[in-house]
Amino acid sequence: MSRLIRLSSVLAVTALVLTACTEAENAEPESEPTPTESGETAATNACELVPQDLLDRVNPRDAEPVSRLLLGDLTYDGCTIGGVYDVSFGVRIADDGKELSELVPAGTEPAEEVDLGDEGFRSVMQYDGEVVEVNYVVRFADHVVRVENSSLGNDDEADHVSQEDTKALLVALGEAVPDDYEQEALTTSVDEACLPADDPSILDLVGEVQLARSAVGDDTLRCNYLAADFTRLEFTMSDTTDVDEPFRAETAGQDAEEIEVEGVAAAALIENDLEVAVVVQPDQESIARLSVQAPDLRDPEPDAEGAIEVAKAFLAAD
Repeated sequence: MSRLIRLSSVLAVTALVLTACTEAENAEPESEPTPTESGETAATNACELVPQDLLDRVNPRDAEPVSRLLLGDLTYDGCTIGGVYDVSFGVRIADDGKELSELVPAGTEPAEEVDLGDEGFRSVMQYDGEVVEVNYVVRFADHVVRVENSSLGNDDEADHVSQEDTKALLVALGEAVPDDYEQEALTTSVDEACLPADDPSILDLVGEVQLARSAVGDDTLRCNYLAADFTRLEFTMSDTTDVDEPFRAETAGQDAEEIEVEGVAAAALIENDLEVAVVVQPDQESIARLSVQAPDLRDPEPDAEGAIEVAKAFLAAD
């Protein structure tokens, strides 16, 4: 158990919805080859760009690498090894015009330049005086790659990935990206369990989708869509333990209010400066969350009614 998890455990006891969503984050969906628009299998994905021996070095828990868009930034065709407190990396395939220094996740100190690739930046997150997360964003020629090492937040040092191996992973990834990788990886094909990127409800809410991916496991379904204007749409459904009563809106998250959605046990709507989200409990065995995030907080917030309609379309498809 990580220090950060232990710190928040008291709040998590009653948060059924947040717990279920965290389980969805930590689940290890099966990694499948990324299909192209024509239906053929792409030659590579981010997980396949790194040599196996190096993957083993950054995978102390022996988890299954999962090909997906990176959580928190859907512009990267990524690879996640394990859950939240592990390692993830990816190649940026959608350009929203941000400078390289703007792509580094915020840390406890301002990002610093690093002597890696042609240009690079590094940020660290500290807790109680110790580094628990390291992020690198580096440009190699025309390619931008990112590596996030959150394993340092684990209590057990055997589950840590060293910063030396983190940098080795970064360099190997940056040097392995084929010239046409971004063009080949910019696809919108998803598993049939997800709504297609051109579903009318999605088009009505976010417009044209430029990039989409899915990750399907035994207990979790995740569908990610990046609109042409860089609005992010994410749908997650996961199995949860049986409960005697539906969840209450206040356990769905801050700013949540109870809403009625036909045919489901309980639902809540969240509207704040970061997102519009619909949390739905279709039955006592599953829970779903649909999140829409505008590309810039100064932009008009996504339409709440439209988000509810998309959530209903996902549930109908399931």
